[in-house]
Amino acid sequence: KSMEELDVEVKVLRDHLASVPEQQLREAIRYEHQNATPPDLRLFRTSNDFVGIIETLLAKRPEQRFGDCEELRSALAQLASDLESLPESLHLALPHLQDDVTSSEPLSTLDLRDAPLSDFAARYLAKFASDLLVDNLHVTGGA
Repeated sequence: KSMEELDVEVKVLRDHLASVPEQQLREAIRYEHQNATPPDLRLFRTSNDFVGIIETLLAKRPEQRFGDCEELRSALAQLASDLESLPESLHLALPHLQDDVTSSEPLSTLDLRDAPLSDFAARYLAKFASDLLVDNLHVTGGA
């Protein structure tokens, strides 16, 4: 759609919302907040472990959320530690793990023979395997 078409749709929506009584609008927002399911975050380029943290934060039922900020901090610290412990060769092979993707040459071989893979690393590797399937990359090893 063109910007002009989107502008017209926004104006129509804005005009419609202006005609909705405030209490009805508040009830509709409350209903959406309580009942709508967020998009599937696993479709985004991030680890399923991070998605699990976000889903816990967004849980509808309080008992499914983190108990307190310390529990959230601990989960985030564990994720950061897990990411740091990924084999260096995996960091080099996956551009989204690099701080500066323009500064490194693409790998021709991802050698995981001497890299012990934690459960997290194995999950991460499985999630991003399609990113490694490029014509010039040869993957060897792995436990």
